[in-house]
Amino acid sequence: MAENTEKLEDYGLSKDTRPKTLFSKVGIVGAGTVGQNIARMVSSKGLDVMFLEVNQQKIDQAYSELGKELDRMIERWGMTNSEKLGILSRIKGTTEYRNFKDCDIVIEAVKSSSREHSHNIRSEILKNIERHVSRNTIIATNSSTQVITELTADLEHKDRCVSFHFLTPEADARVVEIVKGLYTSQEAYENTIKFANLIGKKVIPVKESPGL
Repeated sequence: MAENTEKLEDYGLSKDTRPKTLFSKVGIVGAGTVGQNIARMVSSKGLDVMFLEVNQQKIDQAYSELGKELDRMIERWGMTNSEKLGILSRIKGTTEYRNFKDCDIVIEAVKSSSREHSHNIRSEILKNIERHVSRNTIIATNSSTQVITELTADLEHKDRCVSFHFLTPEADARVVEIVKGLYTSQEAYENTIKFANLIGKKVIPVKESPGL
């Protein structure tokens, strides 16, 4: 029997030659409650997650809180300890945007105190993401108060940017909202829908506007 020498690494989104319908690694900026929920949901589907926080203390805190939430799931719904360990093993923390370089989609999920402050900080985060990811990487914001067209106005490649709203506080809600901005390409929009379906979410298409 001939030996199969194909590499699994050849089947992802990060290189120009790879199929655009597959996702293997997801980046998340912000590991508060929302960021942790996204990381847990994505990892539970077998995908690798890289989350970014401002320092190692915040990273350690996020790991601790993720572990406690998974322990609660074990108590309530019968998740096994092996499943918990598997989920945690696929989640890594970083303080460097450069570690998003091989992510297929990066989701901004920071918490902000006001709409003006939110726009400024999220806009800067998206710029930092763009500096370090490949051209094919989808850049998404979880913000429900920001208009994606305005938020990405200063980016070089606005066509791969979308709003991707995970409904909170119910982390395991089956629906997500995806908003196509003025510059968002149909390809990026459709690939975001495919990613949402991959992690078990039903997509609600929403016209661009602030608010859920």
